[in-house]
Amino acid sequence: APFVTLANAGSLIGTIDLGDGDDIVTNTGIWNSTNGENFLGDGADTVTIGNGGVWNAVGSTTHFAFVDGEDDGEGGPVVAALPVGDELIVAAGGTINAGNTEFTGLELLTLNGGTLSTVNTVLNQTVTTDGDLTINAGSVVHVETGANGANDVIVADGLVDINGGTLRVTHVGAAAPTIGN
Repeated sequence: APFVTLANAGSLIGTIDLGDGDDIVTNTGIWNSTNGENFLGDGADTVTIGNGGVWNAVGSTTHFAFVDGEDDGEGGPVVAALPVGDELIVAAGGTINAGNTEFTGLELLTLNGGTLSTVNTVLNQTVTTDGDLTINAGSVVHVETGANGANDVIVADGLVDINGGTLRVTHVGAAAPTIGN
């Protein structure tokens, strides 16, 4: 059974610290945790960005579970089991605006018709997940590219499973890309 259930259909400004347990977070409103740090703790946590939901997570870190030696957010290392069942789902009509964003302890990031975007006119932004990434039909991954190889990057430390979707690339800067670049 869930330990904490949090449903946002309005505005959530700031970060969350839910502690241990099987937490469920559903966002169909606006969640702004830019440059913040979220803690979901141990347990099988599920975060869903639903239809109309936007999570502005640029510059933030979300800890789905602590791993051995990680800072516990209170200045000390913890020893914990590996995450069990942690999932971040971006459903149809949902969007995560990310860039220099980390999802630690996350087992599965699923784009299920939603959008993962690093577009904020700043190049060389990275989105990192410790686990697997699944991109399903109807999903959009939106990144930026610029001159001299500058581009945004999405890194999954696990498996990447692409079952459809759209890669949207926006060029930033004055020089337009040419064939071969």
